[in-house]
Amino acid sequence: MNVTAVRPFQPGQYYVLDGGFSTQLAKYVTGVDEDPLWTARSLVKDRDSVVRVHRDFLANGARVILTNSYQVSKDSFEEHLGLNEKETFAAMVDSVKLAWRAVEEEGGVPGHVLVGGSVGPYGACQHDGSEYTGDYLVGGGAVSQEKLVDWHKHRVEALQEGGVSFIAVETMPAIREAMAVLDCVSQAGMLSAWVSFTLKDELTLAGGETVEEAVRAVMRHKLAKQGRLVAVGVNCSAPGVVEGALKVARKVAGKLPFVVYPNSGEVWHGGERGWSGEG
Repeated sequence: MNVTAVRPFQPGQYYVLDGGFSTQLAKYVTGVDEDPLWTARSLVKDRDSVVRVHRDFLANGARVILTNSYQVSKDSFEEHLGLNEKETFAAMVDSVKLAWRAVEEEGGVPGHVLVGGSVGPYGACQHDGSEYTGDYLVGGGAVSQEKLVDWHKHRVEALQEGGVSFIAVETMPAIREAMAVLDCVSQAGMLSAWVSFTLKDELTLAGGETVEEAVRAVMRHKLAKQGRLVAVGVNCSAPGVVEGALKVARKVAGKLPFVVYPNSGEVWHGGERGWSGEG
């Protein structure tokens, strides 16, 4: 059976993304970087500030905003907020509703403005910086593929239920976690997705695989074959390595659009919960 998906992005247009959610949220909420839940705590404790951050980006020209769901997980919300699985699912749904509330309050038009459902890596919820290394995916204690799919499944389902325009699979340090999330998107319904990886250098993902291997794997996924892969790219990577990585990716990605949102150039240290270097 041929499957046709509605593409949220119009061809031939550039879309301005929002900025770093934690950086902007820190203007309104103290202790964001030190919090084991990072920005996700505000979904429960300070919803108005979440909307305020979204509105800040929209007011400055963003046409794509991402939900504040990057670091939401069943385990972390139970440990740090005492919420059960159903309540955590509801918080993920609410992350979408808060984003659309911001669009409405800023006078945005759904379709012209898009809300992407942010799905961050497993490592981000370990609060140890391992999303920038992919260490949890290798060695004797590696997280299994089955567990990755199970771990991401409820997140994707909640974002779909909330009504996102597409799923933003972001900060992936390695191919197999990106594949796990795309499998979840494929199983959940008919949403489209983009995939962005985090880099070690121009040629290599944070987890050690090559950019070429990663893009090729994504392009071979059935989501891409169904026309539901809307972009591929990089995020949370040093600005100096982005151009080279995109040149490599273009050789494999054909005409597929790129999505790019680098970091400030500083380096995050998970153990110390802080940044070093110059932005």
